[in-house]
Amino acid sequence: MLKKQLFLILLVLLTWIFSLTMCFSQAYADELISVSQEQHQAGIAVQNNAWQYELEGILKRYVQALQASSVDEISVLISSYLKKGIDARIYAKTSIDKLKQFMAIQKSDMNRAFQELNIGEGDISSLSITRIDKKVKGLIVNAWFSIADHNFPKPFTFVRQGKDYKITVPMTALRGWGWDRYRVRNDCLEGVYFTCYGIGDYMYLGVNQETKPRCKNTCGWFSGSTFQTLGGRARKCDYNWWGIDVLIECKYGFPQVRCNDDC
Repeated sequence: MLKKQLFLILLVLLTWIFSLTMCFSQAYADELISVSQEQHQAGIAVQNNAWQYELEGILKRYVQALQASSVDEISVLISSYLKKGIDARIYAKTSIDKLKQFMAIQKSDMNRAFQELNIGEGDISSLSITRIDKKVKGLIVNAWFSIADHNFPKPFTFVRQGKDYKITVPMTALRGWGWDRYRVRNDCLEGVYFTCYGIGDYMYLGVNQETKPRCKNTCGWFSGSTFQTLGGRARKCDYNWWGIDVLIECKYGFPQVRCNDDC
């Protein structure tokens, strides 16, 4: 009889814990606010409002600060978490030197993307936010954008820091998931097989095709993963905020990984 009573008490307790867990899960799900599925898939322009203009203004200032190599302006626009990551990830004597190296990489990637799309300095004023995902009641924001009618394939992530939004690391790194989607393009004249850390088997990629595998990050702070062609040398490639992360090239008759940025 005592065993039966204990069993019933345990069953009631487990049911209560399950219900409480579901309530917390629902509460967390309610905090994840996103645009409609149609907007998310088609990239339909978000409604103009003061909040959107704030993000556009920050991103325009960031682009212009990179073009001008303004350390002071970049330091104001990026989050404390990103600064901490730059200090941990980049080897240099001082924090200012580390920030300058980070800016040089960002500027090079940005200019390469602009050159491919024929975007000039005068086009920066046309930058607009095309899609927004708000997380945790707007404290963290993913914002997709376009310049001169060219839609960029990756969002910038903003985090609320005090009264202002700051540019920070990609969402997955900020949430500590340890995985990112990377853009890989095959520039060979034949199909190739490649893999990245975490996906296991080799993937086939056709001529001039591009794919976005989800790879486990292996470069330490925030992002970057390891890529390898079948029979080729493994390379650690950083996450490129502005475009292609990995190019597969056929030099000397054999496909090899070339990183947009090494890490």
